[in-house]
Amino acid sequence: MQKARIVSLQNPEIRFEISSKEILIGRSQDCDICIPEQHISRHQSRISIENNCYVIENLGKNPIFINGTLVEKHFLRDGDHISFGSTEYIFHVEESKPGFQEPIFEEKTVIVSTPIVKESIPRVVLICPDGQSKKYDMNKDTFLIGRTPEAEIHLDDPAISRRHCVITKDREGYCIENLSEANPLIFKNKPVKKRRLISGDQIKMGAYVVSFISDRPEDNLRETENGYTMSKRIHLTIWVSSACLFIVLISSIVYFQIYGPWKARKTLKMVTVYTKEGDYHKAHETLTMLLNRNLPQKESQKARELLSQSTLLIAKEMVSGEKLSDARDFLVTYLSKYGLDKESVEAWDTLDQCHLKLGKQLEDTGNYTEALKEFSAIREEGAYFHEAQQDISRLWLINQQYHFKQQTVSQLMKEAEEHFQAQRYLTPVNKNAYAAYQAVLSLEPSNNIAKKQIEKIKDIYRMSGEKDFQQNDYANAISAFELYMLIDPQDNTIKEKVIECRQKLTLTGKPENDEDARKEKIKRLLEKAGSESTWIMKYLFEEDQQKHTEVP
Repeated sequence: MQKARIVSLQNPEIRFEISSKEILIGRSQDCDICIPEQHISRHQSRISIENNCYVIENLGKNPIFINGTLVEKHFLRDGDHISFGSTEYIFHVEESKPGFQEPIFEEKTVIVSTPIVKESIPRVVLICPDGQSKKYDMNKDTFLIGRTPEAEIHLDDPAISRRHCVITKDREGYCIENLSEANPLIFKNKPVKKRRLISGDQIKMGAYVVSFISDRPEDNLRETENGYTMSKRIHLTIWVSSACLFIVLISSIVYFQIYGPWKARKTLKMVTVYTKEGDYHKAHETLTMLLNRNLPQKESQKARELLSQSTLLIAKEMVSGEKLSDARDFLVTYLSKYGLDKESVEAWDTLDQCHLKLGKQLEDTGNYTEALKEFSAIREEGAYFHEAQQDISRLWLINQQYHFKQQTVSQLMKEAEEHFQAQRYLTPVNKNAYAAYQAVLSLEPSNNIAKKQIEKIKDIYRMSGEKDFQQNDYANAISAFELYMLIDPQDNTIKEKVIECRQKLTLTGKPENDEDARKEKIKRLLEKAGSESTWIMKYLFEEDQQKHTEVP
């Protein structure tokens, strides 16, 4: 087994042989090496043998530094610099010579007394091949090491050149430089020509090891691979970051204030040319891509105006070509994003017109369900709303009339009265009082009883809606008023009540921010099955979802 020892840097005469048993180091008297220092734990560390190697472990709360680096467990190598508080050691391993009898290590506690005040002068510790160590204070700006007698550190060894190396002090710290062409300086198993010394560095030359020890902050900075200190690296990083930030700032100003507006204006001129040439689709596509960018306000407003113009021109082309479904879907796509812009008013009217025409086409083919969806999608504030409501009421009655065709007036009156007493005023389909009374009037237009009963049904829904409105139950009020409008779609007073209820509901259920409010309103207006009249399908053709009694 190799012979190992630790040697005190403060006093090289103090050394401890490490036997095969483990060595305990700390402030306590029961430690093998007792160091009575405040910043050392009672049981600070343990040196033991593991896999034929010496290993040191930290047992206490205070730190241990190996070669200036904080460690918890470390496999020791020849020349390692160990620091406990202000106490410093060098670990040295020496091969046992044949026939050499190692002295017996006495098992006794050794108390090491070391000064607490750290030295301010940097120093080097020379560890000789025989394990002896010598300390040299760096009190000169130049330290020559070599075989020449004039050297500050004289080494009489054939493996050492006469002027082997020199340690010099400059503005940044200490450097070691190899002066020999034949014999190298070794740092971490690699030859070096010149190196900035950091506290804890160990340089080998021949069989000797030179350890540099310093308490100065500038000598304790860790060095980067390319030779710059951390301080230089930090300054360089700050400088580079500032320069990059400045470049980004200038680039942003140039792009957003100069290049961006210029590029947008150039694109808008191209769009104007496309529109004049009748290429509306290319103009629309270009504007859509342009508005996806972060445009200045003036250019963005102009682009929205041109987009609205191209959208209307394309939609009108589709309508004139009887492509009503394509025109409707195209307008819905545009309005879903720009539906609240002031430029979109005409687009909304065109969409309502498409719904109305599509509804009439579907009605002509007998597809009443799809026709009602188109009629019900027309906005209440739109110019086509009244006409759509009349179509809805008419279609609903048409759908039910076949049920009553084979009955007489007396039979119809009897069935209508039964439904009225059971409060089946409008539902279910083909089995409600209003449809039966309307069938009576189709056979006998002057039947006053049927007229009065229809007026009673209207009064029931009107009073129910007004009662709910007074109690701030706007949702139920809307349901009652909409049922009233199914009977009398031309009553403007009830229409205004419905609009007022919707406004109240919007205020009470207001989304968290303006963007949410915008999306919610557009979603409501573009609801496929009816924007404002979602009740249509509930009360008309979806009979499996209806109740057989109806109490407003």
